[in-house]
Amino acid sequence: MLTEDGERDLHADYGPWATGDERDAQQMLRGFTGDWWVVGGRAIEAFTGSPEPHKGIDNALLRADLPELRLLSERPITSGRSSTGQ
Repeated sequence: MLTEDGERDLHADYGPWATGDERDAQQMLRGFTGDWWVVGGRAIEAFTGSPEPHKGIDNALLRADLPELRLLSERPITSGRSSTGQ
């Protein structure tokens, strides 16, 4: 869990948190050649069939693929949403 100082540092380095959905994850990972998975609340929902409200999407990938993801993250990502999800 982030402390207030840690969250402030994270926002200073990377900007405000932006919520997203499956379409945003696909857009962000476009061109990524490694495997990735949807995890967290959305994966549990898909497994159980029990719908729950979500504020974002959690993805996982193999550590060996992280350098490629870092290269992709240097390009601009446009999802058509603001950092408030609107």
